[in-house]
Amino acid sequence: MEAAVEFAATLPGVTQVCLCVSERTPVAAGLYRKLGFVTWGVEPDALRIGGEPVADHHMTLRLYPQPPNP
Repeated sequence: MEAAVEFAATLPGVTQVCLCVSERTPVAAGLYRKLGFVTWGVEPDALRIGGEPVADHHMTLRLYPQPPNP
């Protein structure tokens, strides 16, 4: 994952990396948070496993500081 983020940072115009992680994979979500990703939204009932609704957490990592607001 670190290599993917480092590669994305080398691409012209790429300022952030976005991903979704299932609420059923807290270890993966923890890894993404450790790398600096933050959750910006939750999609309830994003998928169903065995008929049970499962939420997806949308996360983003800004590769560069955001410019100040004018």
